[in-house]
Amino acid sequence: MAQEPYDNTIVYSQERFEKLIFRAKTLPIPNVLFTVNKFGANPDVDAGQTEDIWDAGGVRALPGAAETFIITSSSVNDAAAGTGARTLQIYGLDQDYNLADETVTLNGTTGVTTTTTFINIHRMVVRTTGSLTFNDGNLTATGSDSSNAMAYIRANYSQTQMVHYMIPANFTGFLISQEYSVYQGSGGGSREGEVLTRAYTPTGVRLQLKIRGVNSAPYQNIEVVPEAFPEKTLGWYQGSASQNNTAFSAGWELLCVHNDYIATFT
Repeated sequence: MAQEPYDNTIVYSQERFEKLIFRAKTLPIPNVLFTVNKFGANPDVDAGQTEDIWDAGGVRALPGAAETFIITSSSVNDAAAGTGARTLQIYGLDQDYNLADETVTLNGTTGVTTTTTFINIHRMVVRTTGSLTFNDGNLTATGSDSSNAMAYIRANYSQTQMVHYMIPANFTGFLISQEYSVYQGSGGGSREGEVLTRAYTPTGVRLQLKIRGVNSAPYQNIEVVPEAFPEKTLGWYQGSASQNNTAFSAGWELLCVHNDYIATFT
């Protein structure tokens, strides 16, 4: 029987999945599987707006062609000899959709261009700092060709708060758990909103996987039968607000398993 890529209840039963993970952990093969923990927040979404759950706010552009990225800070103190962030490590996928990372030395408000061409960036982390011990300004990774912001670190945070992740080439991603909440960003009154789970598949189809209506309360879901996502799928969350100054947070855990191992598993 043909099977849709997101209807994994037949192939990935709970028993089969547990056996797969047990055997994968015992294999002396590097990079057979790895875990991903994504988390993020958007502190201000207004009524009638739908935005991605990440620090930069608004909707992040979908990845296009692979490109280098220009890293800038809003503060001159984030530089090689500055009091703020000095070096920054960037994690993502390269032009072949393989895992890639690069560490750059910051130069304040003057852009520093990566040597790696990324198709997607899913995390940035401040690695070394001056006396402040954190980034003094907002750090942004902007595409050299597209001019799209792909990652953002708020001042003082030292790490991205974004829920975007793309499954690497030759891997399948299993959604293990997810959680999200809606709360009052500023002003009075309770907050209501919806959190939308999104996925952009390799064929260019954008899917709305789940919608959860929430009312100022956290939600957590542990996947009994993990959902499976094919290679090169981009997943993320959005928040849709019914009142101004609504804040959203979300997180999800993935287990990525190499397809060659899955194919030989019985």
